[in-house]
Amino acid sequence: TGDTDITEKPVEPVRVHSEKELLREFEKIAATLVPEKDWSVRIAAMQRIEALVYGGAIDYPSFLTLLKQLIPPLSTQLADRRSTIVKQACHLLNVLSKELLGDFEPCAEQFIPMLFKLVVITVLVIAESSDTCIKTILRNCKVARILPRVADTAKNDRSAILRARCCEYALLILEYWADAPEIQRSADLYEDLIKCCVADAMSE
Repeated sequence: TGDTDITEKPVEPVRVHSEKELLREFEKIAATLVPEKDWSVRIAAMQRIEALVYGGAIDYPSFLTLLKQLIPPLSTQLADRRSTIVKQACHLLNVLSKELLGDFEPCAEQFIPMLFKLVVITVLVIAESSDTCIKTILRNCKVARILPRVADTAKNDRSAILRARCCEYALLILEYWADAPEIQRSADLYEDLIKCCVADAMSE
């Protein structure tokens, strides 16, 4: 369909020359990322954030604060049922986690639980984009507080798909953050998780 290709085009970097200019950009983006606006306008706004990132906006001290203010409007895009919007939002989160690394942690903490809800959706594009997004974020930043959530979901969630996915995420965390103190302290959590999931009724 015509509306799926729009997310594939690489964006041109956009440079801002002051904190004030950056603030104006973010205000404009926040005002655009509302459900009342047309989907194509919202996609352009998300691409604008990406363009600002590539243009060096993350070097401004206020960037992270401004980004945190975008968590609610970006969450609204993730909750949209239009796969193109969700795909674009996931793509943006991938870019942000790659560029900001550890600095993206506070945002990642908010987004990952939302992405969990999307992994189980029957629309394949949404489920796959969300799964890839969680894995990308976990590879790029150590979201320490999310590990108990992953473990709890793997053990107790009603959805077998999500339980299986959370086992994958737990493994990924182990592979990528093996030397992190958070992991050293989480041995009991993992032991419990393995015992519980080995006994799971689902063969996966």
